[in-house]
Amino acid sequence: MEHQSRKAAVPDLTEHPHYLKQIYKLLPPCNLIYADKDLVVRYMNQASRNTLAKIEHLLPCKVDEMIGKSIDIFHQTPARARQVLASEKNLPHHAYIQLGQEKIEQTIHPVYDEKGALVGYATAWAIVTEQYRLEQAMQAIFNSRPCVEFDIEGNVRARQRPFPADDGLHDRRSPGQEPQNLRARCRSRSAGKRDALGEIQGSRGAVR
Repeated sequence: MEHQSRKAAVPDLTEHPHYLKQIYKLLPPCNLIYADKDLVVRYMNQASRNTLAKIEHLLPCKVDEMIGKSIDIFHQTPARARQVLASEKNLPHHAYIQLGQEKIEQTIHPVYDEKGALVGYATAWAIVTEQYRLEQAMQAIFNSRPCVEFDIEGNVRARQRPFPADDGLHDRRSPGQEPQNLRARCRSRSAGKRDALGEIQGSRGAVR
């Protein structure tokens, strides 16, 4: 009985276009879930319903039963999520969560009423399992091999040790500084190639 009265006291989000207008202004078209201050799901757009239907087997309830449920059902450690949302200073909050074998990317925004009081939270989310795996694989490669990243001007943006002693990058310069040793060697090699090409072309002319 208490639960029913509490639920009835919470207005239907669709009856308050101010909230929806604010949410859509904050977020681009995406999977969207709105929860009130008590972290109870009060609204999902159609995109969310369609995406959740694809992973319904990973959820503790059917998609059509989610309205009125706590957001705890999405989290392995609900206490952590509640701790983040306990302070508006933590918002917007971007994070990845694990749902079964799927990786979910989410960004949580605060939602305010006409008087500026916090009334709930809007979460934009997406299933990014494959993208996440690719990013992790690329990062593992970067961490396990000697790598250096340059910007379009040839300045070092990032590097990963160890490098061979004669690689031209062992001068311990910081990212953003020009790799002088490497540039000098590249110029030297280019000049050497031009000289060699000139000798070959000269010798061909002599034979003729």
